[in-house]
Amino acid sequence: MRCKTSLNFFNAKCAKIRSHFVIEVRRRINMSVKDERQPFIMLSKKLAMDERLSASDKSVAVALASYVDNTKTDRDAWPARKSIAARARVSNNTLTKSFKTLVEYGYLEIVERYKSDEDGRPTKERDTNIYILKNV
Repeated sequence: MRCKTSLNFFNAKCAKIRSHFVIEVRRRINMSVKDERQPFIMLSKKLAMDERLSASDKSVAVALASYVDNTKTDRDAWPARKSIAARARVSNNTLTKSFKTLVEYGYLEIVERYKSDEDGRPTKERDTNIYILKNV
C-alpha cells in the first residue's frame, strides 16, 4: 500500500507504516533515547574541511561526536572501540589508523584508563579509554 501525503496523511494505516519506518531507521543507526533529545552532533568545520584526512578518519570523528553530550562543555566520550568501529563502519585496523591520524593533527586526545583494585590503586588491567574531541 502506498501512502499519499496529501490524501492519506491522517490515515491510521499510513501512520503505522511511517512509524515502523522511523523505528527501523533509528534501530539501524543505533539511536538511543539520549540521541533523540540531541538530534545533531557538533563537529569542527576545520576537521570537516581538512583535506589531509581520509573519509575513514572523518567517519570515525563523526562516530565519536555522536557519543558526546553536546549540552556539556566537556567534549569527551568513552565508548568501546567495537562500538566506535561499528558506528563508523570501519575495521579495527582502520580505526587504529584513524585514531593516530586524528591525534597527530590535534583533533582528538585519548586518555587511557586502568581499573582500580579495592584500595583504589590503578592496576595493569585496561578500562575504557576517554576520547576528547578538540574544538580546533
